Amino acid sequence: MAEVPELEFESGEIELRLQSSIDDKRYEPREHAVFYPALSVPLGAADEFVCPPSHRAAAQKRLAEAESLNVLVIGYSGNDRGVLELLRESGRKIRRLLVANGSWERATRPQSGFRAHAGGATSSEDAISEGGFTQLVRSDAFRDFISGI
Repeated sequence: MAEVPELEFESGEIELRLQSSIDDKRYEPREHAVFYPALSVPLGAADEFVCPPSHRAAAQKRLAEAESLNVLVIGYSGNDRGVLELLRESGRKIRRLLVANGSWERATRPQSGFRAHAGGATSSEDAISEGGFTQLVRSDAFRDFISGI
């Protein structure tokens, strides 16, 4: 297994990015950096989407284009009906599912919810990482998931 360097964050490395288009700030060619949302805070009703409508439309478009889904879930409870309905409405089945949510118990809930809404029974392609993000990216399960996409 290849050695993975420790992840370290310097002050100022996390920044608020308010672009409403996903494509505008996912990749910054000058810095050779890729940006992903680090935190999304619900502002309204329990199951209300907090992202701009264009983000939801982009998700619907990508789901519609997919033959089947490879889903990576990191630190997410899987409780939001809106997200689960988005998956169900797509009509696409989950091919592979990898969940990391800090413990086995906390990871099985999103696994069950995602499978129930987009893919039926648990599959042999499913994997659960018992730790958090760092343990996940150092795991064979993560490498297997990424290489299988």
